Amino acid sequence: MKPIDRIKSYHAELTAQRQDFHAHPELGFDEHRTSDIVARQLEALGIEVHRGVGNTGVVGVLREGNGPVSIGLRADMDALPILEANDMAYKSTKPGVMHASAFPVTRCSACTISPASRSASSRSGPAP
Repeated sequence: MKPIDRIKSYHAELTAQRQDFHAHPELGFDEHRTSDIVARQLEALGIEVHRGVGNTGVVGVLREGNGPVSIGLRADMDALPILEANDMAYKSTKPGVMHASAFPVTRCSACTISPASRSASSRSGPAP
């Protein structure tokens, strides 16, 4: 399967995750639920996980051999102290706290790249 098709296969799951994170925002240094979900997802993919970085941060280390090359992906997890003024089905369940940035999208994107990369790195030969 081509990497883009593999990523597309995650669409419904990622949409549900994004909406869940949007509905359950956590302010900076209080992202305990969010960081736990991110860490568990990375661990389920067999990725080395370091929790508690900077208090509630998560670092996932995707390794391929022992080479010196590395790539860093960053995704914010914190919400903002803003009252959400929309009526989406997945609006914030915490009055006065919302994800007013692209965090749910960047977090889902970073976690999508992990399994897609794992799949791409496990095949032999050049990328299609």
